[in-house]
Parts: sequence; structure tokens; C-alpha cells
Amino acid sequence: MATTTLAQGLDSASITAFAVTDSGIYLGGVKVPKEGGEPELVPNARGCGSWVFADDTNLYCSSLTDSLGFAFQKVPLDGSPATELVRVDPAPPDTWVLISDATIDASYAYIRTFTCQLLKVPLAGGPTETLVPGSSDPCLAGATVVDASGLYWPLSGALMKLPLDGGAVSTLASGLESPYELAADEANLYWWSGSPGEFHTLHKMRKPKRAGEL
Repeated sequence: MATTTLAQGLDSASITAFAVTDSGIYLGGVKVPKEGGEPELVPNARGCGSWVFADDTNLYCSSLTDSLGFAFQKVPLDGSPATELVRVDPAPPDTWVLISDATIDASYAYIRTFTCQLLKVPLAGGPTETLVPGSSDPCLAGATVVDASGLYWPLSGALMKLPLDGGAVSTLASGLESPYELAADEANLYWWSGSPGEFHTLHKMRKPKRAGEL
């Protein structure tokens, strides 16, 4: 099957994620037409490089701060000024605090840091809520999934869930071998396991039913 090259010569060192919308493909702060053509910079998206999301009106992305923390911002696609939705700086200084994973739904961004802290950030702006406090043990990167019933993420050989309507974190499965890259559909969770440089195994488990479901 034939392939089409849409853009070349992009700075891969500063772009680690991209998002696709009806209006184009956004690689960090760069927009590439879906039919191909000259890439263009998104106004006010300076520093965007990782955890990139987009909808019809805004680009959402994170950038590294001067203090080795991160900022997650909303960049309107009409050229209006960007809004910093949350900034997390390291404490104590001279350490790092970085995003391990992030995802969004229609109203919130959910950000997990390498200290296992889970943050809920309103996309419209407003106070950030800490859903899960940080830990002294590092959190390895691994996809965080959100659906109508809750948030799901891998952690230290386990799969975790936090209901969106309130409640405690629960362990759905434990004793797993390095689970990461989590995905979901309406009924199931999917992930793969294995160490870098090794063959990987793809797994599946049924989501727990919500109250009232058959």
C-alpha cells in the first residue's frame, strides 16, 4: 500500500507527541495540513512538545519550565494568547518533576507525574485537584485511560482504577509483568508487558461492571 510523506525536516528532539483533528495534524506547536503542504507554527505555542492534544478550537500541551518542572497549557487555534492551566515546580529545588502520562476528556486533563501524583486539571481553567498524592517510588511511563466510569493506569505490576464520580483507588489486577501502554474500549482493558529489548506480550481483561449494570 502506498504511503504519503506529509512533512519533512521537523525537529524530532522537541516533538514527542502529536494530535489529529479535522483542521490538521499538530506536532507540538507545528501544524501540518492533512493533505500535505508547508508546516506552519501555531501562534503562542512556543515550548509545546510533549503530551499534545487538540480539539476544534484549542491545542493542549506540556512544556518544560526553567525550574525543571512542567507547565500544561491551552493554546487557542485562533491565535489568542495561551493560558497556563497548571504549573508544577520541583520541591526541593534542583530536582525534576515531569509528566509520566496525560490524557483528556471533554472537560479535564488528567496528568500523572513520575512521582505517581495524579492531577485533575479543568480545561476551561480553574483550580487543579490532586486525585492521588505523590509517592517516594518513581512511576514509570504508561498510558492513562479515561472513560465514563473512571481513570485506569498501570503501576508497579498492577492495574489501578479511580472512579470519576468519587471513591478510592482500587487495584483491578496485580502481580503483572511490567504492564504499560494501556488502552480500552467499552468492555475491556488492553495492555502489553515486557522489558525494553525483549519480546512483548499483549493482554486483555474485562472492565469491572458499574453499579446497576448487568
